[in-house]
Amino acid sequence: MKWITRVPERIKEAHELVSTPKDSLTWHTIENGYSYCNSISNYKDVEQRWVMFFSEAAYSRECKTLDKNIKKEFSEQTKAWWHLSNRVFECEADCLSEIEKLKKKLKYHTVTARVEEIKKHTRPGRPKPGETAKIVGYQVSFELLKNEEKYEKAREKKGRFILATNQLDDSKLSSAAVLKEYKAQSGTERGFKFIKDDTFQVDSVFLKKPHRIEALMMVMTLCLMVYGVSEYELRQSLLEANQTVPSQTKKEIQNPSMKWIYFLFRSINELHISVGDHTKKIVINMNHLLKRIVSHFGKRAQAIYLNST
Repeated sequence: MKWITRVPERIKEAHELVSTPKDSLTWHTIENGYSYCNSISNYKDVEQRWVMFFSEAAYSRECKTLDKNIKKEFSEQTKAWWHLSNRVFECEADCLSEIEKLKKKLKYHTVTARVEEIKKHTRPGRPKPGETAKIVGYQVSFELLKNEEKYEKAREKKGRFILATNQLDDSKLSSAAVLKEYKAQSGTERGFKFIKDDTFQVDSVFLKKPHRIEALMMVMTLCLMVYGVSEYELRQSLLEANQTVPSQTKKEIQNPSMKWIYFLFRSINELHISVGDHTKKIVINMNHLLKRIVSHFGKRAQAIYLNST
């Protein structure tokens, strides 16, 4: 069986590869702002091809998050060190111990901390000639700065991720195809999310016999198929007609989810009016947007929603 999976950075080999300086690697550029480099791994005694990708969009996004986290850390650590500098310690050892505790919390910064003696004369008034002040406590003075070396190392790793496959033949599965196939898995994952959605209320159905469980799964899979086909057909029709529908955020889009479309139709009802032996059926609460959506599902849908009988 051939597989593709993402390699977590908690694996030492993967962490070292992601942390490798850019100039030390051979990069190949592909479309949509991606580039990649190949390597062979024998992780867990399984020979596999590791493809490390770099995304310009992800790099920009992750660097912004990094800068935000650095500013947050600087603000928090400045407060913590300020509070420490205002404490008076009875002995130098306690002071040094608190400094080491705070230093361990620094991720992207470095601190220069000094222990300073607090000296006072024991007697009030002007000190006598030759009388020296005694040490009554210790305080910390500090200077907090961004650690440029750690910052650059952190930036070096941004925008990178590793995909692994046991298909070693690049002619059968190119590195660009590895990325494409991995991204396509999201569609399958959305399908499982659909099946596990509360809409089905599966947790309220208790089945013991295997054939009944199989039957329920068959019904749910058919629902997923109808959902997927409907979503695909609607998106294709909107694209061909160069039309859009408003999203949840009021933004005009051409790729709505069917879940959102179903939500838009939540207020649609069929009203039956009976006069003697005659009954008239009227679909109510249809607006311009819903009529436009129905028009993309063909004549059968239009006959149901747009024609009252």
